[in-house]
Amino acid sequence: MPLIDTDRLQLISTYARSYVKRSGAVGVGVGYIYQLIDAGKLEHITIDGVTFIVLPLPEKT
Repeated sequence: MPLIDTDRLQLISTYARSYVKRSGAVGVGVGYIYQLIDAGKLEHITIDGVTFIVLPLPEKT
């Protein structure tokens, strides 16, 4: 079983509320996030029936 850094997990609903659109506006529907997951554009994991987005590692400066 792979190890997951739980600090990098975010609920889909939380991620959708903070998602920045191309226009610069913030917030999209949960359905759009599931479309991104289905298209393979977002890394995700399901734990006990709850799906989380795996956030990217922070960039080192």
